[in-house]
Amino acid sequence: PPVTYDPVANPLYDTEKRGAHLRIPNRIRSAPISGSPPRVPHHVVTVAFHASHEQLSPSELLEAAIAAESAGFQGVTASDHLAPWSKRQGHSGHAWSWLGAAMQATSVPFGVVTAPGQRYHPAIIAQAISTLADLFPGRFWPVLGSGEALNEHVTGERWPDKDIRDRRLLECVHVIRALLRGEEVTHHGLVTVDRARVWSLPSRMSGERHGLGRGCRDAVVVRGLVQVKSAVGLVGRF
Repeated sequence: PPVTYDPVANPLYDTEKRGAHLRIPNRIRSAPISGSPPRVPHHVVTVAFHASHEQLSPSELLEAAIAAESAGFQGVTASDHLAPWSKRQGHSGHAWSWLGAAMQATSVPFGVVTAPGQRYHPAIIAQAISTLADLFPGRFWPVLGSGEALNEHVTGERWPDKDIRDRRLLECVHVIRALLRGEEVTHHGLVTVDRARVWSLPSRMSGERHGLGRGCRDAVVVRGLVQVKSAVGLVGRF
């Protein structure tokens, strides 16, 4: 069956200005939501609002996401940090808990930028993806990256070199894809998985259609969106 939404080209993903604070005009905060957002043709760039958990509390960020839909944004992307970039930013809510509330309060598609392999075990990420995909069919897409020491050091494990993190990311992708196909997974490599299975699979997710594509240098292609840390060449080509 067709999905409700399929992100295309390069939906806007803008790294927040360190220490900046989002200010939403009252006229936007109070704007009513009128119906569902229009479907976007596949050849048109999708403009999404970035929900930066480092800059606002979870409750304020929820208000901002609702206001963004009211203002006409066609989707929302969320960061997934344990710590803010600076003390001045002062926030870092749990992205996956927040996503359930935010997606229930809106009707646009949501994505999250997350890093399996150290702070998150890939089986836990697979379970979270499957749960949101079941609750909100066709509206959720994850972007998997190799992580940042800022968030991942809390496990006490050594922070690997980039090439090792990339290999670990790809192992996690293979594990997650298999789990989302309903398979029982045992894996021994840079990550270890012992007889894991995701039991609650969404009806719209099957085989290769679960939204995880092939890995690239610092991201995973997910339904057409690529989040790349070193974007200079990409911007130049654009």
